[in-house]
Amino acid sequence: MALQRNAENEEQKKIMMANNKIKIDFLQTFFETFFADDFSLVEFVVAQDTLKVPEHKVTALRNLIEKRYANELQEVRFQLTKFLYPKIFNVRSYKELSAEQKEKLYTVDASNAFKYAISHLFALGDINFE
Repeated sequence: MALQRNAENEEQKKIMMANNKIKIDFLQTFFETFFADDFSLVEFVVAQDTLKVPEHKVTALRNLIEKRYANELQEVRFQLTKFLYPKIFNVRSYKELSAEQKEKLYTVDASNAFKYAISHLFALGDINFE
């Protein structure tokens, strides 16, 4: 999902793949160190088709959530947009935004960040304990 939503070119994809490898190595070492005898099998699988929900349905869900829970999502919208535009939204929380920044928050395109976050909601089932 990160490659689909965030990588703009091949170099960025390679950097993300390297970061993923570091994360998977950390998890593998963590389980081997602290849970060596607790699980019969620990496998790490990088799914090639992580999200089977069509793009238009993810977009529709994002629009529905934003419309229905506009007030509750102010902080979420801020944090996701800050991730994309850290220089524009350079404060810690929504409450600290200036009036100009709050206006800008609703005019910049943060749809990819929202779709990425929603996609993660669908993918949380990837870790299974049996």
